[in-house]
Amino acid sequence: MTISHHVFTVDSTKLSATSEVALYPHKPEDSRAFCTKRYALSFHLPQILETLPEQFCYHGGYSRYCTCKLKDENGNDIFYQVVFRVWKERGKMRFHVESAYPLPNRPSKIKKVNFWVICHNLLTGKKLPKPSSR
Repeated sequence: MTISHHVFTVDSTKLSATSEVALYPHKPEDSRAFCTKRYALSFHLPQILETLPEQFCYHGGYSRYCTCKLKDENGNDIFYQVVFRVWKERGKMRFHVESAYPLPNRPSKIKKVNFWVICHNLLTGKKLPKPSSR
């Protein structure tokens, strides 16, 4: 399992003023700035990823999957979208978290994708679940 720097950074071109100190220096071709909110939420990722089979997973578009609900310290729901992709490489399942960010509202009209179906299809060479056509 791998995790992208997008879980603790934001697109620096969308910020009004970015100091050089806040810029993430390790990927100059992907201009990103450190985000304290995303960074704090990223500490939930190990628990989210360990419990993926119990999470509500759904299609994130572009062959990606998402999960997005967690509780804050007061028991309130936080809609934290964790975008991941899966593939098989050298006979092993690979998971990569591409991004993770808070959402202002609960996503609407999402359909659950069973995590075990994703795993089964990946291991048996079947096509991964895709969103239904509307």
